[in-house]
Amino acid sequence: AHQIYHCPFCNVCRRGAGLGVDAVHCMGCNACMAPALHARHRCTERALGGDCPVCAAPLFDSAAPVREARCGHFMHSACFAAYTRVAYACPLCSRSLGDMSVYWKMVDALLAAEHAALPPEYAARRQAVSCHDCGGETDAPFHFVYHKCGGCGGYNTRVK
Repeated sequence: AHQIYHCPFCNVCRRGAGLGVDAVHCMGCNACMAPALHARHRCTERALGGDCPVCAAPLFDSAAPVREARCGHFMHSACFAAYTRVAYACPLCSRSLGDMSVYWKMVDALLAAEHAALPPEYAARRQAVSCHDCGGETDAPFHFVYHKCGGCGGYNTRVK
């Protein structure tokens, strides 16, 4: 049997021992959350008022645990785990969901090995790119797939 408490601020019954025990109500977000999440989250008004971007179920009255991404968007913890097996960017804002620095170094090594094999007409070509992670706009060396941000050094970019 699960314990259930009523949050007078949410006006919803939730699973858990109660406010001050295993839940905290954030007045800014207008949602109950685990104390560990509350201590480190960025308060955004009504952040949990929408739907999970992965499964489209409402976040506010969900019994499933919720996770905040680095960008500040929320999704169910199980949805986050499943989604990050196949994608690395937030489905809402396209920012990287985790630390991609090791992967970016692997792409750097791959591109260094490929650069010598580029046809001469492409070797000096550059492309304008926008970075989803830092918001910068820079020129990147031409490649058919990867375009490195001159600001943060990542590859979470799009050609302009």
